Amino acid sequence: MKHLLTDIPGIGDGTAALLAGEGLGSVAALLKGGVEKLCQVRGFGEVRAARVLAAAKALTDDAVVKKVAAPAKPAAAPARSAAKKPSKAAEKAAKKATVKAKRDTKKAAIKAKKVAKADAKAAKKAAAAMKKADKKAKKKAKKKKK
Repeated sequence: MKHLLTDIPGIGDGTAALLAGEGLGSVAALLKGGVEKLCQVRGFGEVRAARVLAAAKALTDDAVVKKVAAPAKPAAAPARSAAKKPSKAAEKAAKKATVKAKRDTKKAAIKAKKVAKADAKAAKKAAAAMKKADKKAKKKAKKKKK
């Protein structure tokens, strides 16, 4: 049984999209990455990462136990395949949110770069104006001395 990231307590759609953007788009990838990889994601410290990984491990362990204990093929197989459709829709929505988040991040980075460039230009102008004012003040002080 494949679990979604949102099946883990404390992981909502937004966090799942953030994790997917960091290459942790599945429970298996999350477990494989471990605490170190998870701590690199914004909003995850060691405590939260350990808690999330423990919950993910419990989900997979629970799935293995259910799989071993389950009968060969229950009569409710068609209902189960119908139940998978919403999860595919959720995965699609998470991917879409990830793409949007990446695009928005890129736009924000470009905007920040433009603002930083404008700030640097303004600072350079201010420094030139101060240098000019200092030069003028020194010249005036020299004239007063004479």
